[in-house]
Amino acid sequence: MGKIFRTVFLGLFALLGSAILLYSLWSIYMTHASRTWPSTRGTIVEANCASSHGRAGTTYPSTRSRHVLFQYQVNGDSYTSDRESFGIPVAGRDCAAGCSKGQAVNVYYDPSNPGEAVLNVGTYSRSRFGVVVGLIFIGFALFGYWRDVRNRDT
Repeated sequence: MGKIFRTVFLGLFALLGSAILLYSLWSIYMTHASRTWPSTRGTIVEANCASSHGRAGTTYPSTRSRHVLFQYQVNGDSYTSDRESFGIPVAGRDCAAGCSKGQAVNVYYDPSNPGEAVLNVGTYSRSRFGVVVGLIFIGFALFGYWRDVRNRDT
């Protein structure tokens, strides 16, 4: 039972690390690609902040997250998006800064897929950190498997 649990645990660790790594690499790629995208004018349709407070009696901090929905047109077709930038959003940013309903904004869109758009181009957020975390998870899983194989052979 212990070997099966260990194998499943290490497999899940490797899977989680791979998912984090792939998402982070995709975010970095899209961040670079979005730097060359054309822009159009759009309008913020919805902008709100959500707060989550730490649990009572713990040291968990309160966090705030922002949700922005914007509308834009490309070649006469209307699109809607809620992606501010690529990558993992940075916690603790000023929720209300730069976003209010009805505000005109620059929207950067993928010319080959105009439905893919962002408000901020070239911002990494925490994508590089995600690459490191993903590699650590995968390395931990590979080390565990290597140890199992080495111990089996001795």
